[in-house]
Amino acid sequence: MIVRGFDQAVARQHGYHIVMINGVAASVKDGSVKPVNRLTGDCGASWIYLDAAGHLEYYYATGFDSLPLPAVFFGWSVNVYGPGGYNRAWTFGGGIFSTAWSSGNIYARVNLTGLYTAIVDSSSSWVILIDGTICGSLGPVSQVEVP
Repeated sequence: MIVRGFDQAVARQHGYHIVMINGVAASVKDGSVKPVNRLTGDCGASWIYLDAAGHLEYYYATGFDSLPLPAVFFGWSVNVYGPGGYNRAWTFGGGIFSTAWSSGNIYARVNLTGLYTAIVDSSSSWVILIDGTICGSLGPVSQVEVP
């Protein structure tokens, strides 16, 4: 037998969610992902920080820095998972000429308290440098309890 995919509805019903880890889909138990907010490779660093903003609200910031050369284009995806099958995705991208970028703080209201997990999707978060090099995020993760 081999894994052919995931049924997200079934996973959510049983306390799991589907994540991308180094470009590969995986089913993980809610709350089992260990936070690693900043990951550095041979082409720079990518990061995400998630924090509670108050009752039933969180915010996050994500980005990259320490690139060896300026980037001229980038694409960036963030997924946030939480209680009750919560799953929200954000995408960023476009032209840029910089060795660093930050989303700034992004706020979101939720319906349930509990543990929320933010992940930079390593399969769709990348930069293209001025020399044509394509660098990909290593998929940092952050978690917070939202009251």
